[in-house]
Amino acid sequence: MNTPKGTTRLVWADINLSSYRDNLSQIRKLTGPKVKLMAVVKANAYGHGIGRMSQAAEKFGVDWLGCVCLAEAEKIRQAKVKLPILILNYLDQGSIFDALRLKATINAMDEKVLREVDKQAIKMGIVASVQVKFDTGMHRAGCLPEDRLKNIKISGCKAFLPIWLLLTRKIYHIPTISWQFLKPLSKP
Repeated sequence: MNTPKGTTRLVWADINLSSYRDNLSQIRKLTGPKVKLMAVVKANAYGHGIGRMSQAAEKFGVDWLGCVCLAEAEKIRQAKVKLPILILNYLDQGSIFDALRLKATINAMDEKVLREVDKQAIKMGIVASVQVKFDTGMHRAGCLPEDRLKNIKISGCKAFLPIWLLLTRKIYHIPTISWQFLKPLSKP
């Protein structure tokens, strides 16, 4: 086997975009057209190039992109990709303005972030897209569902539409509550 020109390592990855397209097509056949498909392109698309792989995902019909941090979301936008982006990791309050500027969905893990998103979105005259992160029982990130729901109900946030996903590996029994916060409460 010959080492590709310019390679300084003994290990490399050759990405076949037609295989990527075919794999996405097979996944789409399994899920059907109503299910939204997210390509996670974190860690520079696992070393394959975040710009190139994001462009390919968009071209091949993916609905969303997932990345870990603001810098990755910036690289996706620099590649002229228009797909919605979910930033999977925690964002500090100082990064919220830039995430909203990039039209990224923010993964909110505490009430302080929710309040700051609301404040920044109103100031910018936009409606923010937020995913509320629940602790999955592994105590790594987010709140337990009962704590998170209390925070959302008292947060006074007005700019949230929609709250997209609840990432969890565990099923929790959640008592009957008012889900009014899933609708925009007022225009920013």
